Amino acid sequence: MRKIRNYNILIIGDLMLDQYIKGKHLRQSPEADIPIILKASEENRLGGAGNVAINIKSLTANPILVSVTGNDAQSYKLKSILDKHQIKHQLIIDDSRPTTTKCRVINESYDQFIRIDHESESVISKAIQGEVIKAISGILSKNSIDALIIQDYNKGLITSELIEFIQKQALLKNIPVFTDPKNANFRILSDCKVFKPNLKEFKSYLELDKVNIDDLAKLVNHSDLLSKNFIITLAEEGVFYSNSHSSGIIKGVNIENPDVSGAGDTVISVITILYLLKYPLKSIALIANECGAFVCQKRGISSIPLLDFEKIINNQT
Repeated sequence: MRKIRNYNILIIGDLMLDQYIKGKHLRQSPEADIPIILKASEENRLGGAGNVAINIKSLTANPILVSVTGNDAQSYKLKSILDKHQIKHQLIIDDSRPTTTKCRVINESYDQFIRIDHESESVISKAIQGEVIKAISGILSKNSIDALIIQDYNKGLITSELIEFIQKQALLKNIPVFTDPKNANFRILSDCKVFKPNLKEFKSYLELDKVNIDDLAKLVNHSDLLSKNFIITLAEEGVFYSNSHSSGIIKGVNIENPDVSGAGDTVISVITILYLLKYPLKSIALIANECGAFVCQKRGISSIPLLDFEKIINNQT
């Protein structure tokens, strides 16, 4: 296996707090046909771009996270978790919006009873965008950055102006950019080293209700997307990869009752590390597919441990 260097990876994207309220299902409520849960514990984890940072950290690289949060208790919890994991970060506080929070009420088996989201999808103001740009500029001037990940969850942070600024700076400094996109900024985000949408986002961009995965190579080649390297995640069907040399589909791993939350974060993290290690795209797709399947076997937001990552690489190469 090729040795992972001490890569500095700048992550810019929507940060989320993933909360898990665990309890015991007592009975159905007499007030409505809903379960009554006796709360036993509460756990907070990094979600969104924070989960990417955790994955990068677990693979022994150095994540540096830039994001926007609200001025609330959830923001404080996120900062505490980032500090605990020794993840460098610059969080811009926006008083006009809440910190994106996904609260799941679960039982001991992580079966979900309900998920409550608290978020804003409104685009950040020009003033906040200016602070984000200032933070990115400072990091780029003080650190040697090996790769840059744009993690867009369509929560208002990743604007077209911010994307253009990041791409310009990356080009000037010869930093490869890796993108996990949402449809709103799909084409402009595709101007990157590796473009990793999921099938749902890709279909939405092409305005297609259905896509035969065997037609993906043709659809990519005839699209107006700008990247030369595509990895499209296909849920249980696996992943599709394509560049100027080859294309194909890596079959999915059969998992009973998978938990897909955060799997895409692991995949983009693995793609970035493997690209820096100069693996060919097909190998990157094979390994990323296995790593995504690995975290789908876990309950809740999870990352890929280094030892398991190394085992997967050794089994696939």
